[in-house]
Amino acid sequence: YQKEQRYTYSYQTDATQAIPGEAKKSLGLRIKCQVHIDVLKKMEMQATLGNCQVHQIQNDSKEEQETPADHQEAMRQKLAQPVRFSLKLQDGSLKEISAHPYDSEWSLNIKRGLVNLFQISYQAKQQEKHGIEYITQQESTAVGDCQVAYVINRDDSLPASKEQVVKLTKVMNYEKCSKRPESSQSNYYGQQCQECQQSMGYAPYHRSAGQIDHTLTGSEDAGYVINRTEAVEQHVITPLSQSAGHVTVTTRQILQFQNQSAAGAASLELTRKIGQAFTAESHEKCGRDDTQRQNQIAQQAETSINEMCKAVKDPASQQAAEKFAVAVQQLRNCNQDTMEKLTEIMLARQDQTERKVCLDALSFVGTREAFRVLQQKVQQKKINTPDDLKRISLGLASAPRPTADHIDAAWKLCEEVRNDSSCRRQCLLSLGVLIHKGSKCQQDTKTVVACQQRVRQMLEELSNTATSQDDRLTFIKTLGNAGSPEAQEQLQKILKDRQQPLHTRVECVWALRRIARQAKEKTYPCLVSIFADPQESPELRMATFVQLLNTEPNFVILQVLTNTVRREINDPQPGRRSNQLASFVISHLS
Repeated sequence: YQKEQRYTYSYQTDATQAIPGEAKKSLGLRIKCQVHIDVLKKMEMQATLGNCQVHQIQNDSKEEQETPADHQEAMRQKLAQPVRFSLKLQDGSLKEISAHPYDSEWSLNIKRGLVNLFQISYQAKQQEKHGIEYITQQESTAVGDCQVAYVINRDDSLPASKEQVVKLTKVMNYEKCSKRPESSQSNYYGQQCQECQQSMGYAPYHRSAGQIDHTLTGSEDAGYVINRTEAVEQHVITPLSQSAGHVTVTTRQILQFQNQSAAGAASLELTRKIGQAFTAESHEKCGRDDTQRQNQIAQQAETSINEMCKAVKDPASQQAAEKFAVAVQQLRNCNQDTMEKLTEIMLARQDQTERKVCLDALSFVGTREAFRVLQQKVQQKKINTPDDLKRISLGLASAPRPTADHIDAAWKLCEEVRNDSSCRRQCLLSLGVLIHKGSKCQQDTKTVVACQQRVRQMLEELSNTATSQDDRLTFIKTLGNAGSPEAQEQLQKILKDRQQPLHTRVECVWALRRIARQAKEKTYPCLVSIFADPQESPELRMATFVQLLNTEPNFVILQVLTNTVRREINDPQPGRRSNQLASFVISHLS
């Protein structure tokens, strides 16, 4: 590709979805347009989609229908926003993609698919026979870092300066990926479904593969240009691990060279860096960005809030819980502005019963917008009574998918109520639950880092000699709720320190409840040594025994516990046995 030249292609992409064996029709979307590839610098290009036509398709692309005019125009505007991409000089792989800051994810996914067609990145010859090369390697794709195979068919007998046609086939095996986005949790009717987890990204519940066929023209000396490309990908997904209910998603792309001319001007608005891999678009996020949709949500939410307050005040009503759940669900769809307006309306209620249930609803919403608004209202002293502060602190732990924004907002909220020890205790305990939830989402590195940062801050407070005893107990309980392995060493250090108050050491035992399940080999020596020491308090030893039982110990550990009690019972020396402990252990093991 020559610098300051424009290469124009015709482009068509189809995406269809079907449920084989369950539905007779497949539904999808087809986009036809011209693509202008402007070569700005060596290895840097700008792709612009023009004259786009959007069609709805059915039954394997045979039936084509125009989309509504207003939808067509809105989609054209998004698709017309260009993207800039650069390739690495050494191997031709994608280096960076820049997009318009206000481009939508669905539009960017289409452009990601287009840009990935220009990544031809084979490294070295592995096999060659009769002018056919075969290369297998790991490569970054639109799905993740996956195994890719290249088959190149060209006539090596021709001189390097002689123009020829090269057939290149690229096959992506998405089942052999070292890194790919995966969902780690599935919820069904509000409960975690253990069986459903295996359907998220693991064969045979999720199968996918792709193939790109390139026809290149050019020579070894001058380089090659894509003349025609056809790409097909198929993804088979089984949402609930039921083999009869899988969904097949098929995408097709066709790129055909038309002409070459002078390059157009580079766009100065492409300031947003995006990844190469496809991104799932959240319908909730789309609703938050739509002003008209937010107005509808605000009206529906206000109606639900009024019905909730009415049901709570009616002693004969049996719909209070249902109305509460509906109001919370409506509030979860609100963006920041809508949430602020509705919060003002809810806090303006004079009736105390209505105000309390409104605060409960706000705390149970659990979105980052709700967390920020609650934090602002506490700062503005619009929520300032101890009872109100406890209510919102208690509900914070119900956030279904905490992110780094949730963790930061909750921490700031706990700092705002520092002067009220009871409210701060409840806030920190809820923060611990949020950290525990957030730490499970290992693919969300930003949230994991935020959780680790707050755990370290609490450990520093725990080590500080100026920290009061009440605050130390609160931090120990919070770290127990968080269940972070980083806290294991310090909690065990406090547990083994006989200079610490007994109730503090007992709280350390309970704080190890989640850590002990994850790191038995690190916690068992400490817990068993505490239990086996007759000089320790019976209360501490009983707590340790319960903690060991809760980790589902193996037969060896159970034998150690039993032998310890047996030795104490038979020990003739006075003061070296606890009848209370022996009775407690025997009753639990019998």
